[in-house]
Amino acid sequence: MKPTPSAALVAIRDLSLSFPGKPAGTWFKALDEVSLDIRPREILGLVGESGSGKTTLGKAILRLHRPSSGSITIDGRDIAQLGERQLKPFRRDLQMIFQDPAASFNPRRTIGQALSQPLLTQRLARRAELPERIETLLRRVGLPARFSSSFPHELSGGQLQRVAIARALALAPALIVADEAVSKLDVSVRAGVLNLFKDIQAETGLSMLFITHDLEVARFLCHRIGVLYHGRLVEIGPAAEVFSRPLHPYTKLLLGTLDAADDDSGDIRRMQSVSNSGCRYLNTCPLAIDLCRERRPELEALRTGHLVACHRAGEWAAPGAVPRRAEQTSA
Repeated sequence: MKPTPSAALVAIRDLSLSFPGKPAGTWFKALDEVSLDIRPREILGLVGESGSGKTTLGKAILRLHRPSSGSITIDGRDIAQLGERQLKPFRRDLQMIFQDPAASFNPRRTIGQALSQPLLTQRLARRAELPERIETLLRRVGLPARFSSSFPHELSGGQLQRVAIARALALAPALIVADEAVSKLDVSVRAGVLNLFKDIQAETGLSMLFITHDLEVARFLCHRIGVLYHGRLVEIGPAAEVFSRPLHPYTKLLLGTLDAADDDSGDIRRMQSVSNSGCRYLNTCPLAIDLCRERRPELEALRTGHLVACHRAGEWAAPGAVPRRAEQTSA
């Protein structure tokens, strides 16, 4: 069962993206037929280990990467293969907040100049209106208007990330992709920025794809959670349910809920082996059976709004059920 596009702000279907690999002539599949919806007024969290494809998916949705195949539908139009000129009307509605705020600003331009540029480029303000617009943006993210004349190096990491949020909000976008937006911040300032995200989303009703490796951040901030494993979406559902009743063995391992007696995969950081046939998680999964080798599992709903790509997930979908290793049998 694939997500339905009826209530979607952005509908992604069978999205794949490959990069040239080594040796020459080979290809690395960073995204493998990913399908999901980003709904109006929601924060969708995207979690998974480093290298799972989270950032690649975020950039593909914003068309900073051109997908190899699949569709990205916004306002009834597939933008996956559009050229830059055709994409221009969509750019205003699709904004990104990067992981490293210091690297995302020109060190030679003031904060006021950085916030002015998108407004001028999109012709949303005259030059005479800029000081008032910039002051409003800075105050919206909890910063004083005097920061307008400051340079990026004069601000702390937390302050600069707030400016990055203000810059993304300047164009009143429909969707913001936040890529590990708090991972480089000190713990002491992280909570403030997360609360800012939450408040702004509640006030404006914008949608957000929040990419993070920090499960506690995802639990706090996100309405729904999608789990990526080496370019495949293996589970997606309401945040509270994914955390309390995960369905995919990989999600269970991320959350530390997989029965230790059934887990001989070792440290999660060692999980590098990927199956290119059948289930992509096959070579790591301690619960795999022969069917997992023979047929790739597709996302299906085992609970309302909770989808999983696992042949065996139905065995432990009921409350209190525990995954157990199965004998290898022919399907």
